[in-house]
Amino acid sequence: MASTFINKDEILRKIKLLLNIKSDDYDEKLKYLIDLITDEVSIYINYKDSDKLPVKLENIIVDICTKYLKVNNLGIEDIAISDTKSIKRGDTAIEFNTSNILTTMKSVGYIEQELKLLNHFKRIKMR
Repeated sequence: MASTFINKDEILRKIKLLLNIKSDDYDEKLKYLIDLITDEVSIYINYKDSDKLPVKLENIIVDICTKYLKVNNLGIEDIAISDTKSIKRGDTAIEFNTSNILTTMKSVGYIEQELKLLNHFKRIKMR
């Protein structure tokens, strides 16, 4: 029976496949990024436990991680980053860092489609 929750090892495997990373040398950095993104996704959609996110979110998390890594490769030589180190929208240039990735990427419209998909998983908090 398939798991109903995300599998971070499977997310790691998919990221390495998509970015053609053959070495295990960077697994710790990639696992950190996966933890960071899953934590931010769980906060965004109001889930208390990032390890219990629905399995349907795996590919969205993979997509966000690979987009982030294409702009900021975190020192992973195997990843070819884009020619620019930032994304420009109008007069604004944004350089990515590891804090608050979803907000930074959203502010430049880089993951609008992913956020629309995440909105389907949002839980409403009653106060």
